Amino acid sequence: MHDSCKLTVVLTTYNRRALLERALTSVLNQIRGDKRICIHIWDNNSFDDTEKYIREMLRREENVRYTRRPENIGALGNYMDAISRVETEFYVNLADDDYLLDGFLKQALEILEADQALGAVVMQTLHVNPAGQVTKINPGDGWGCGRHDPPATMRSWCELGHFEWSSIVFRKSVYNAVGGLNLQYGLATDVAYQMAVFLRYPIQIVKYPAAVYSIHDEQQSSNLGMWYFKAATEIVASLRKTAASKPEFETALRSLKVRYAKSFSKLGSVTHSFGDLMCLIRGIGHSLGMPRYAAVCLLRAVAEKVKLRSILPLRKNQAPEHRLGTVSDYASDIR
Repeated sequence: MHDSCKLTVVLTTYNRRALLERALTSVLNQIRGDKRICIHIWDNNSFDDTEKYIREMLRREENVRYTRRPENIGALGNYMDAISRVETEFYVNLADDDYLLDGFLKQALEILEADQALGAVVMQTLHVNPAGQVTKINPGDGWGCGRHDPPATMRSWCELGHFEWSSIVFRKSVYNAVGGLNLQYGLATDVAYQMAVFLRYPIQIVKYPAAVYSIHDEQQSSNLGMWYFKAATEIVASLRKTAASKPEFETALRSLKVRYAKSFSKLGSVTHSFGDLMCLIRGIGHSLGMPRYAAVCLLRAVAEKVKLRSILPLRKNQAPEHRLGTVSDYASDIR
């Protein structure tokens, strides 16, 4: 690895040889000849031909480093440990089932080097379904381009939702300053980390297609569920603590509570466990402080029980999927 490397693409993988090649190629195509950007592949003890493929590739590519773990430490453990070991000034996390679009890395690096106060640069992620259709662009129309200071960032972030890892380049010193990633949030670790950074540092939003988030059935984090609920209430509690001493974040707190309450109240119609339902109602009413939505959650559960589907929109993901074209429609704009 070159000593001149400033930005590390942290690529975590496990038993996805074909997808890994796509992800890796998407990075190599835009960094060959540029010693400022490198890749570190963290193999979570794959048992397919991942290691063979990477060993052969290492003979041809000089900007790549490879670490194979002696045992599988879980997907979350793999990327948390990988990020903690980044030694360059900047980094971006890339999952093996996603990939990057041309121009992203160099542009983000230039922006961060030009403004030393920025904690991160955020560009757009295209959500793509198995048919190759773009179904969502994040950040979307609700976000304005340019530099955002923490209060403005948090107001929009809490109202509109978090960003995907693959389109954010972070400054590593920021990671160290906020205490790194916290495993207690489980699969919501990325959300909690973004909040910790955005509460303290300005960011730059760039409406530029940077990464593709591939939607498929194997994703653990594809939908909100009970697994996320506990983490969400802890995220709200953390922001509430900050807002108590910094009133400029009170608007963001209200927005986050409303967004989570709306989302989790919908689970009433698909939660068949009485214990989970009571947890939802108590959590929405007490932990989020949104008793009206707790009542909505209960009504949805009752309506589902007695099959009153004509009264309430009960089914999750009932709305038709939006289709916004294909990746090539966006990638062609940046070539």
